[in-house]
Amino acid sequence: MKTINLKKLAIPLLVLISTLLTSCFEHDTPFTNQPSRQPEKALNGIWKDEKLLNYYSFQKIDQHHLRIIISKFSLNNPETITNQEVIEAFVHTLDGTNILVSQKISRGDGEIYDLKKWGYFPYEFVDDGEQLNLSVIGVETNAKTEAVRQALPNLKEKAPSIILRKTNLQRLPSRVPEHDEREHSLRAKEAKLKQLEKKLSEHEQQVKALQVEPNLKILNEECTFISWEKDGEEVKGVEISFNLKNNACKRAVKILAKLTCSEGEWEKKIEYTFKENETVAFSAKFDEPSDKVSEVEYQVTIRNL
Repeated sequence: MKTINLKKLAIPLLVLISTLLTSCFEHDTPFTNQPSRQPEKALNGIWKDEKLLNYYSFQKIDQHHLRIIISKFSLNNPETITNQEVIEAFVHTLDGTNILVSQKISRGDGEIYDLKKWGYFPYEFVDDGEQLNLSVIGVETNAKTEAVRQALPNLKEKAPSIILRKTNLQRLPSRVPEHDEREHSLRAKEAKLKQLEKKLSEHEQQVKALQVEPNLKILNEECTFISWEKDGEEVKGVEISFNLKNNACKRAVKILAKLTCSEGEWEKKIEYTFKENETVAFSAKFDEPSDKVSEVEYQVTIRNL
């Protein structure tokens, strides 16, 4: 698997939007100072993160404001809080979406880059109020209400950024409860096992490709960010291009080009019948990655049909 840093490529078509949200809390002033409703009573209590060893306490400050305290743990040290953050928030409803307009008040790790900054978190209850789904609105720093409104429809197509489950705890834990520790430890082992299985499978495929294709040679590999026309419209994405030289007799092959980045993994398949001693140029175009991606990995595998 080869890694390409797209930021280092001298390609004028690559546009990096550095002004987009890089932290959940980045705004100096909120898009609104006005609560539009009281927070639901169902928010109050202790919640736990579905993916991380984080616990959230939602407490009512007054009629419209909440204090949210987040205690963070690690699986390596479940007996000690690694960081604790305090957030104050109110609810503003925009186009039918409830948003926690939130300000970072303090954090225990000594970092100050997002203190007193604001962030916007649309939320919804599911599973009869036992689960709280939180999303993050990514807009330009100090964006106005209209920019926030325009960002809302995109969130419906994405999975929640944070999934919280209601607990029976009366207060934030000083250490990870044993059953949560066991559950997260099991998940971590399963994830590690899947990762090892994936690497083993990729290695076996590479070995198999080398064994069955000794007379095929890949030349002039490139991975670049380009634009092209698709269905009458200009699209941008990543192209893997290469020449494939057949040093043997006529043969049919399947070419698999795989692209991996922080936004996902995609594959393109090409089937081709080579003539004897033929060299052919191939390319695989991926319009799935956005122009926010800075680094990709790619792999080309060839097999006989």
